[in-house]
Amino acid sequence: MIRDLRRAIPRAPLWVSAVAIVMTLAVVPPNAAARGVYRVAVTEDNVEDLAVAGGRVFWATWGSTDASVFSSFPAGDQRRLLRVDAEPYDEVYPALWASAGRVAVQIEVYTAGIDEDYHDTIGRASAAVTSPRMTSFDDADIGYERVQDVDGHRVLTTADKQVRGRRTLQVYVRDAASRVSVPRAIGPRVSLAAGAFAEDVQARISGRHPAVLRARRITVFDLYTNQVKWSVRLPSRPTASQSLQHDGGTAWDLAPDGTIAIARQMRESGPASRRNELGWAPPFGHYRRLTGRVGVRRPFVLRNGSVTYVRPETRKAFRLVERSFGHPPRAITGKLPNESLVASDRDIVAAVVAGAGPTKCVLAAARPVTTSQRWKC
Repeated sequence: MIRDLRRAIPRAPLWVSAVAIVMTLAVVPPNAAARGVYRVAVTEDNVEDLAVAGGRVFWATWGSTDASVFSSFPAGDQRRLLRVDAEPYDEVYPALWASAGRVAVQIEVYTAGIDEDYHDTIGRASAAVTSPRMTSFDDADIGYERVQDVDGHRVLTTADKQVRGRRTLQVYVRDAASRVSVPRAIGPRVSLAAGAFAEDVQARISGRHPAVLRARRITVFDLYTNQVKWSVRLPSRPTASQSLQHDGGTAWDLAPDGTIAIARQMRESGPASRRNELGWAPPFGHYRRLTGRVGVRRPFVLRNGSVTYVRPETRKAFRLVERSFGHPPRAITGKLPNESLVASDRDIVAAVVAGAGPTKCVLAAARPVTTSQRWKC
């Protein structure tokens, strides 16, 4: 069949073939690290977070004097979207959230003091994925904000505020595509018990469904009526150790129809297959356990009926996998070192891997990527 098809196509003149070869060579990217993989950036700064959206790769860095957010196509066009002075701080933690339309960042800092440690947020910003610059946002009137999620052009935050002598927390959504730029409250304001952490209340948004995770319950709201639609109760952990009760022991996401996927650390010890747990819940349904072979870390994304997550392979390596409910997982990447960062959407997969000395490389490739592909700086 192929031979017959070639015979049916008339041969192009020799000069046309020569031009085609020259044009093909001209578009071969100079930053290709290996076949199918692009070396997007090389840096000696700390790369703290990574995201992929809208055909672009986003990464957040912390150097000796500043924290920055960069963006690039895999083949080039690198831009610095944001730069924040970070020289006086001991540690800087920029975190990224991205959707098909928008990217947001929050930059938290830490300084060790003589009597007590100092924590603060020195930057919150967002931009359309195609924008050359990020715009800062903050509203002191609603309290101390923490970015929670991005969906479309909407940014979801939680705000911690003292009200009548009590610590309270409220979820807010900002819609950059709306003429009304003020944050809009989602759900009721909740009171925080003495000694509680505001980070223990997390929120997500997808389509017309914002959801709030507090303790062992996820409550799903209707974005337009602001009414509770349903809630899902999570199984209790068999231990009440301090490290499992606060932020860091949970990764979760929400689909546009309200389907929930969640990975949780369940135990601090015991068999590796029982320490963590991946589960899901359909709209108006109950929680269902899937597997214990899951890493409780980012990325953790639920889209189009599939959840993308990190699956441990050995003590020192993991794979990024994709799993549809009711089906076995499918590997997106080969083995990556545990210290690597990885991110993916339906078109691109990106990773940050260590090179020689302090060098780090931001790498990217178009999906699908063979699991034998080596990601080397």
